[in-house]
Amino acid sequence: MNTDGDGLGVLGHAECLALLRAAPDGRTGRIVFTDHALPAVEPVAFAVDGDGVIVRTVPGSRLERALLGAVVAFQVDEYDAASDDGWTVTLVGLGGAVPGRPGVRVPGEHVTGRRFAPVAGRPREEAS
Repeated sequence: MNTDGDGLGVLGHAECLALLRAAPDGRTGRIVFTDHALPAVEPVAFAVDGDGVIVRTVPGSRLERALLGAVVAFQVDEYDAASDDGWTVTLVGLGGAVPGRPGVRVPGEHVTGRRFAPVAGRPREEAS
């Protein structure tokens, strides 16, 4: 696996999508969008939809209005403290309506991911 300048493993497109698809529906991720010309991040429940995700929104809400037709990013991660291992996946795409159901779809137009592995020599904290 290749690493980036920070020593994190760079995940390929297929591995990013496999990790995303393995996440259970209803799990929480983060949606990144623009709100009044400023960056904003909100936690959202999501479901995987093909190569993208559908984030739960309330019809007509401020969040839904901010996401529809805008370039947005969606990020989800997993970390196992016991093994000190984890990953993060980010999708970037144009937020779109989901016909027949509430929510906004974020297609995986640009998909990136990183894996963070245990740090050599780092002491593990013992559970009390």
